[in-house]
Amino acid sequence: MRALQIIQREVVVALSRIGLKRVTTNYFGMRLVSPTIYGIVSGGYLVPGELWMSECLEAFITTRKGCVIDVGSNVGLYLVKLRVLSREVAYYGVEPNHACNFYLQELIRLNGFGKTMILPFVFSDHQGVGMLYAGGRGSKRGSVRASYRPDTNLVHSFEAYFAIGDEVVYSLDLSEIAVIKIDVEEGELEVLRGLVRTIDTYRPYIFCEILATGGDGEREDRARQICELIREKGYSILAVTRQGRILEEVEDIGRVGKDYLRDYIFSPRELVTDFQMAVGRNRTGRSRQWNARYRKNRQPTNSIISAAQASGEDGL
Repeated sequence: MRALQIIQREVVVALSRIGLKRVTTNYFGMRLVSPTIYGIVSGGYLVPGELWMSECLEAFITTRKGCVIDVGSNVGLYLVKLRVLSREVAYYGVEPNHACNFYLQELIRLNGFGKTMILPFVFSDHQGVGMLYAGGRGSKRGSVRASYRPDTNLVHSFEAYFAIGDEVVYSLDLSEIAVIKIDVEEGELEVLRGLVRTIDTYRPYIFCEILATGGDGEREDRARQICELIREKGYSILAVTRQGRILEEVEDIGRVGKDYLRDYIFSPRELVTDFQMAVGRNRTGRSRQWNARYRKNRQPTNSIISAAQASGEDGL
């Protein structure tokens, strides 16, 4: 009986190795090995996109020294975008989903990404155990707010450890932070509240998602609180208009979540001009430049800005 069980075990192991485990692709000029684990695969690696996120990230790390903290790493899109630009900038991913964590560790291992750490927490303004609501193993829409997607079957929800961001950052003993990206499906307010000391100390750029309010009073109130908190810290709010796709500084916070695309840049006031100039250079001929990298299948260099300047075009 035991011998039969051993044979069954070995057959199962052998069959598991037959399935597709990874896919090699070209991500904007960088050879990328993308794991395929238990049905989790990032379509964003196979069909490269979100160029605006890449342009902003380049502007962040070229005008501000320090590491990148990615709150809501999911399966590592921001990490991969960073590694296209630099292998030297340290990356700290914050991701409580166990399935995503395993995927990220495989992504890091298969691609030899150094200076990279994944922190298995929910960043919040309090410490303890709470629920993370998710409809899939590697869902991009996992949220600490059950009301975020009331029409979703939250079968993959689980308990997670909630940590105060300031305390985790303090334990890392970082010298400088270039940018903190926050994309946690309506948990952004609590993340920012838990990072007030970090914001005061390091004054990083913040790339933050604020979902469209759509006339929802609670969402509008949370968006207002986010904007008030960040302005009290001496930050300006930059956003891209829905009409015309123009980058502008937000004066009326009542327009946040309504008249702008959902990704906002919170910039220290002293760096607003530097950021605008850097991202302006990056987005000159943006699509052509990035797509040329992708087609040529070559390792990227630090010449994006100079190449974009030479194109002599403008516009988002």
